Amino acid sequence: MYVIISVLGLLFIAWCVFGYFAVRSVEQLEYTVESTHNGYEIRNYPTHLRAQTKMTGNVAQASNQGFRIVAGYIFGDNQSQDKIAMTTPVIQEQPSEKIAMTTPVIQNETEGQFSFVVPAQYSLEDLPTPNDDRVELVEIPAKQVAALRFSGFFSADKFKDKEALLRKRLERDGVEYGAISTVSYNPPLTPPFMNRHEVWAEIE
Repeated sequence: MYVIISVLGLLFIAWCVFGYFAVRSVEQLEYTVESTHNGYEIRNYPTHLRAQTKMTGNVAQASNQGFRIVAGYIFGDNQSQDKIAMTTPVIQEQPSEKIAMTTPVIQNETEGQFSFVVPAQYSLEDLPTPNDDRVELVEIPAKQVAALRFSGFFSADKFKDKEALLRKRLERDGVEYGAISTVSYNPPLTPPFMNRHEVWAEIE
């Protein structure tokens, strides 16, 4: 029994070490914190580049759909067959929700963008041309967002709950906002308690 516990303990430590170093080995989009409020931050993000694609469906469906398309591009599905380094975070912008025709209930369906942030070393002119015409290379202007951070497993329901919480807090504070995005930082197999997820609301 002692041997089993020891092995499990070592595996758990190795898992945590993997989670710690995996995200720190990847370039992260820099930002500055404008202000901290009860339950969220106001952040300033600089102009940056993204590889993105349109997506439809709920958070989980859109994530799978968008990831396959954009990951293909950065892993070499482009005219130069160049591989582009992964960066964080991965962003799913969900600016609108569809409302059912015969009922006022809001459906968990969205139309937005799934995006990978491109490493800062690139310009639009440097980036290889995608083979898949569903991939767009765009320059995102500097923007300000309200960010609510949380951890745990990726879940469409969890993101919807956190989105509702962020909306409630922004409305409480009289903050006007626009597009909502779900944001993730960690690779697969990261321990859930080490995962970093966020909901962003663009400040208008």
